[in-house]
Amino acid sequence: MDLRLLRAFVTLAGCGHYHEAASVLCITQPALTKQIKLLENRLGLTLFVRGRHGAQLTAEGAELLPAATALVTQSREFMHHAARLSRQLPARLNVGFGISAFKEAAEFVSRLQRTLPDVQVSLDDFPSQVMTEKLLSGELDIAFMRLPLPENTVHCPEAVAFKQETLSLAVPAGTVVQPGQELSLITHNPLLTLHENRGAGLYHQITAFLDANHVTPQAVHYSSDIRTLIALVAAGAGVALLPGEAGDPGHPDVTFYPLTDFAQASWKMGMVWRRELPLLWRQQWREWLTVKDHPFGFSKPGSPV
Repeated sequence: MDLRLLRAFVTLAGCGHYHEAASVLCITQPALTKQIKLLENRLGLTLFVRGRHGAQLTAEGAELLPAATALVTQSREFMHHAARLSRQLPARLNVGFGISAFKEAAEFVSRLQRTLPDVQVSLDDFPSQVMTEKLLSGELDIAFMRLPLPENTVHCPEAVAFKQETLSLAVPAGTVVQPGQELSLITHNPLLTLHENRGAGLYHQITAFLDANHVTPQAVHYSSDIRTLIALVAAGAGVALLPGEAGDPGHPDVTFYPLTDFAQASWKMGMVWRRELPLLWRQQWREWLTVKDHPFGFSKPGSPV
């Protein structure tokens, strides 16, 4: 059996849509359709039906999927083992992340350690600008960071968007913010924010948000650390505009109100990696990011950038 056809079958079953599966496989959608048809002809079975909700497995397709998945997995493990024997795989991977992707980065590293137990993995927190520089210099192999990449780097690393992040208004616990009051609170309170040199992406996002919504804060105070900003908000020193994920671990003294309905309040987060890394790894990571029920909990499949 042609493993290329089985991989197309397994990938389409995971993604549920031809264009997303074709992106994962780095082929065109017509090429994927041709591969699926060829597999169906060889098996004498219909594996998928196409409808408004994408490619749905038939009963026969669902029954064959576990065996096909096992074969594809065994093939990948064989190639990993062969690559290790030929010493083509790096012995270490350096991973960077920003606060908006700390959960996804940690979950990725955990899965990476299970699938590549012989590879040492380090995980460090950096601003997006620093991660870009380290990717280009080779000091970082993988980064979970804000997209899009700067124009001068767009052809160097590969990137896949995996979620949308949104600014939140952080206020002291007990402060009730009614819909429509968010901008007024920013206007009538000191705004606490990061220095530009500590988080240029977030700094410029906040500046664009304030300009787009015609908001002038009462005063602006800067810090070099998001945890310090949260502590200042808790102490009543002002309000802050922070990524929604900054409130995820739980801060009982601070309440976060997402600014979902406001202009310039959202941006894409993505996983970026150096093109020099083994193709086998890069293909697997793209699958992790785009198939349904992948480990990172992303609600929508990513897309190549």
